[in-house]
Amino acid sequence: MVGLVQLLSCITFTLLSIKIYPLALLKLRAAIVLAVSLCFPWVIGLISNSWQLFFIQSLFIFFALSYIPAGGIFYAHFPVYKRFRMTSMTYAIAQALMYCIVSFGLVYFTEWFGHYGLWIITLPVTLGFYWGTLHFEKIENQKHHPVQTPPSTKHDELKLVG
Repeated sequence: MVGLVQLLSCITFTLLSIKIYPLALLKLRAAIVLAVSLCFPWVIGLISNSWQLFFIQSLFIFFALSYIPAGGIFYAHFPVYKRFRMTSMTYAIAQALMYCIVSFGLVYFTEWFGHYGLWIITLPVTLGFYWGTLHFEKIENQKHHPVQTPPSTKHDELKLVG
């Protein structure tokens, strides 16, 4: 059932990217996940049945921090000959680190801080995602509005008058 929610999310955000700039959609996703993450420790204490838990889980899955639909924008800014190696290694290292942090750290964080221990993982990840989106937005703006450089003053390019 959760897989269907994720499929619906991919389809929805892909169709929305036709009318709305993909990086703006990613910033919206990050803002929604941040808001849900801030309320999550309080809401999880109020859950009384499985449908409420499913709704909260579906909310996280629908607005998951993913590169979809802006993956093409991200990949275009990597050097062509290093693109595959850089993106795949970055992804692999990020997944390995998150697996270790979540599987070992989450148990202790929730034991020591209760449900508020989830903030130790969700808030830095969400803020990092938002910061990365802002970075690529800045790169995109520079591509569309390049900075003008002054004329060259190299010695062999100067023309002598007379």
